[in-house]
Amino acid sequence: MEHIPPELNPDFIDGIKAKSRDMGGDTLAQHTWAVLARLADQRRLRPHLAEQFGDPRLWLRLYWGCFLHDFGKAAAGFQERLQDDPPPNDWSEGRHRHEVLSLAFVDWMFPRDHPDRLPIIGVIAAHHKDLNGENGILPRYGAIRYDDRQRARLQFLIDQLDSPTIDGLWRWLTEFGNAWAAALGFGGAESIQPARRAVNTQSIMGALDDLVDYAQDQRGTAVSITLRGLILTADHAASANTDPFPNMPLNEAVAAKPTQGFTLRRHQTAARETAAGSHLLIAPTGSGKTEAALLWAARQMALYPSARLFYTLPYQASMNAMADRLWTRYFRRGDSAADFSDETVNRAVMIQHSRATLHLYQQMMTADSGAAPRAVADLARRQRDRARLNFYPLQVFSPYQMLKAAFSLKGYEALLLDYTGGLFIFDEIHAYDPERLALILEMMRWLRVTFGARFFVMTATLPPHLQARLMDALGIGADSALTADSATFAESQRHIVRLLEGALTDDAALVRMLADYHQGKTVLVCCNQVQRALALYDALRAHVEPERILLLHSRFNGGDRADKERRLLEAFHLRPGWQARGGRPPCIVVATQVIEVSLDVDFDTIYTEPAPLEALIQRFGRVNRARADHALVDVHVMRQPVEGGDVLPYDEALVRRSLGTLEQRCADRPIDEGQVSAMLGEIYQGDLLADWDRRFEGKTRDLRRILQAMRPFQSADEATFQQFYQMFDGVQVLPLENENDFLDAWENRGFLDASRFLVNISWRQYAMLRSRGRLMGTGERDDIPRADVPYDPERGLDLYHEAVEDSDE
Repeated sequence: MEHIPPELNPDFIDGIKAKSRDMGGDTLAQHTWAVLARLADQRRLRPHLAEQFGDPRLWLRLYWGCFLHDFGKAAAGFQERLQDDPPPNDWSEGRHRHEVLSLAFVDWMFPRDHPDRLPIIGVIAAHHKDLNGENGILPRYGAIRYDDRQRARLQFLIDQLDSPTIDGLWRWLTEFGNAWAAALGFGGAESIQPARRAVNTQSIMGALDDLVDYAQDQRGTAVSITLRGLILTADHAASANTDPFPNMPLNEAVAAKPTQGFTLRRHQTAARETAAGSHLLIAPTGSGKTEAALLWAARQMALYPSARLFYTLPYQASMNAMADRLWTRYFRRGDSAADFSDETVNRAVMIQHSRATLHLYQQMMTADSGAAPRAVADLARRQRDRARLNFYPLQVFSPYQMLKAAFSLKGYEALLLDYTGGLFIFDEIHAYDPERLALILEMMRWLRVTFGARFFVMTATLPPHLQARLMDALGIGADSALTADSATFAESQRHIVRLLEGALTDDAALVRMLADYHQGKTVLVCCNQVQRALALYDALRAHVEPERILLLHSRFNGGDRADKERRLLEAFHLRPGWQARGGRPPCIVVATQVIEVSLDVDFDTIYTEPAPLEALIQRFGRVNRARADHALVDVHVMRQPVEGGDVLPYDEALVRRSLGTLEQRCADRPIDEGQVSAMLGEIYQGDLLADWDRRFEGKTRDLRRILQAMRPFQSADEATFQQFYQMFDGVQVLPLENENDFLDAWENRGFLDASRFLVNISWRQYAMLRSRGRLMGTGERDDIPRADVPYDPERGLDLYHEAVEDSDE
């Protein structure tokens, strides 16, 4: 808890509480000091924020808004609710809001026509609830025109304050307001002197009327959103007793650590020497794009400091792996073996996705500290909560986290505060369909223009039409597009493309895979659909030792998925470089698209179903990585299936053209990644390009309408909330045969441990199961649906052959 220095403690109001005893029991003064201390953190982290928004009084307004924001908690009814086991009272039964009562004190310092009045009213009124909506401030208390019920509610608030309480608040303000400002570094606040005015319903009504006018003035939308984001961040962090927010640890020396002792490639040097702003990098797989991105970020920090760096990836497994990579290579002390889940040492990097808490929990349990599962779960939740408070300077997440802000989901203002002036690294931009890509690029454009964000987009494959749209969204020209040199592309040649007749499930293909395995090779087999991956795995495991074959797709529960990933890296020795050290046993891994960008693994060869060229390039990238001898190896692409539903989740015409281009350009020859963009340009033409453009432009227009409809102090309604999560997130189900294990884990080790038995599926698959009567409640815990379909730790969730297949992730 943040302590007030003794000489600045207004102990004469210690009887006024802000929190109940079970929430820490802070006095109003203690909590307010903590909020202001966390606000001071934000000022330290964002020294150019006022300049960026052209508002030199921004921090002064925030200071006084935060100082006054909880004055209404002095209400007698509110204080009664903070007692131990309080009975219901008129305050709770009337669902009254302390922040509305706090508005009664604004006139003491900011009367009508004062230049700071409107922003301060906004900070106070909206630090918990939206203005409108079912639980909004204005429907409960009114504005402009007040009915009798609303007038009575306002009078009730005023009647909650007696004269001694008002006197104590006045004394606190006059004796300590400016002194606190000076102590916490909010210079200039002392220029405002209070003048005591009446505390009555008229003072609240005047503030509410002004609030309506302020919220409707669209000229200040970005500033208003930022003001709310700042008080939400400071207030929530103070309530959670969060430590001071850490400074950004990335600088040019830290960014150079992994490249020490090596000569930088040309594109890495170019990234290190960029001008301020966004950039694009096209470079082959394995050429050090991640190192280039961190060098770019450090350079941008030196040119114009940023409080936050976001590393953006499409899949959860790749996010987990990247967070660990950033922690171990850049920020962990050389003498430490701590995982990034160790909160005692890691104040730099964190992941954000729907299973982040479970991943942290599993890391901690694997560390075998001896702590009880429930205690470990509490630690994992604490890190999750810190991440939600935007505590960590480096965050690894998916673009869908960003889009929460675009859709104005609750708390979006705090997200936009974090994105303001932020640095974003985008990896694997090719992995999204046109509709989602349109949302991502339009969000990037809006964040760049409105909030000064900077982006570094890196990829090995980029079609010309996408490159043009990407550069437009980033607002860059050719001088900001970095490309690896021809020597780097030449060195990247690692694969000879072999096009094979038939499908992966044909006997001839199975014989080839098994022959490679028996010759001592590590073999990756990649399918486009989970159901075919299951069939292929069943066909192969009859001929392979059980411990040397593994199946990986998106329909495993969290526990089994984590075990498989560990087995890949540890038991199968598939990390790049293991082959050079010798002793790597053969294996077969059957996987879906999840393998494309998920783990840092290295196979000897691959057999893959036909897919779009950009997906095939990523699959090839899992083969022959980090080999010192630069030997070429075969990568095998089947010619079937390419028709109808068998080619899903991909477009049939796109897959056919990709195969045709491979045949013409690469069959039985090394594939040159320097020519991939040109090859993609050949593929995306005519009707295929027109359809891509149509889908892209439609979603671009949709998001522009959504962004234009954004209003300060107002979050999305429940329907929009549900629409967003059904658009981007799946749903978790519990396989029926795991129910006893789930309930036992919940009873004995807590829900977090039990959640490792849940499996993610798409909403479309969820609807299919429900239509077939395959879903049911879970008895006393009927909020988690049970799925009456087979589940096996080796094979995962089997939705049956007749199930409609979505994209795997």
